[in-house]
Amino acid sequence: MGWTEYLATHYKNGTVNRKAECDVLFDNSKTKVLKSRMVGSTYYAAVQVYTPDKATDIKWDTEDDEFSKEDKLSLPTEIIIPEGMTDEEEISDYLSEKTGFCHFGFEIAQGKTEVIAVVVLTSVRNGRYFGYKDMDESELPFYYNCPESILKLLTPTENADANEWRKRCREYNLKKKELDKAPLNTSVAVVINGEKKIFTKSVHQKRKKWINWSESTYITTDRIINLGYEIIGK
Repeated sequence: MGWTEYLATHYKNGTVNRKAECDVLFDNSKTKVLKSRMVGSTYYAAVQVYTPDKATDIKWDTEDDEFSKEDKLSLPTEIIIPEGMTDEEEISDYLSEKTGFCHFGFEIAQGKTEVIAVVVLTSVRNGRYFGYKDMDESELPFYYNCPESILKLLTPTENADANEWRKRCREYNLKKKELDKAPLNTSVAVVINGEKKIFTKSVHQKRKKWINWSESTYITTDRIINLGYEIIGK
């Protein structure tokens, strides 16, 4: 899915409240935000998703010549069962009433509630237009600094890409914890454009930064992790 932009409706201290704008995207009858957080301009959330019961493998009676070939081909292979409807005879009647076709039987796929991770890239234009691009963990988004407090709320999944994303996020968090806890004067080596560079954890303008003193440049913790690093001195 591409970017979407609209006139923002949530503000905090005179600026667009990106977290609130994203929260409302996933708070509805089918999904609920359990916990969310902004990391820079990226929104992460643990979202509870409800999948309703469905009638599947429906064996439609299509032998009657009264119906056209197009009608028969357009019959659904599965139909969502209304909430609270549990009696099989009632469900059977509902399927026929909804489509106009009789059937010889069906299977019921039980609904489930799961908690998944959602990642949303955000932007603000002219101070009032909010833009976003949303993804979920099954798309293996290339953003791994999801807070551990959100990862802990996710339910087990069999989706390989979602599990890989969770694994990369946990690896990222371990590396960030290592770098954040590293004492001052710790040095790391990273390779940038094929060249090895050394950055030392220092205090500059009352803030801790990773600085390459020979070039008077600094690098963010996030970029150090993404590039890959080696601690060479403490």
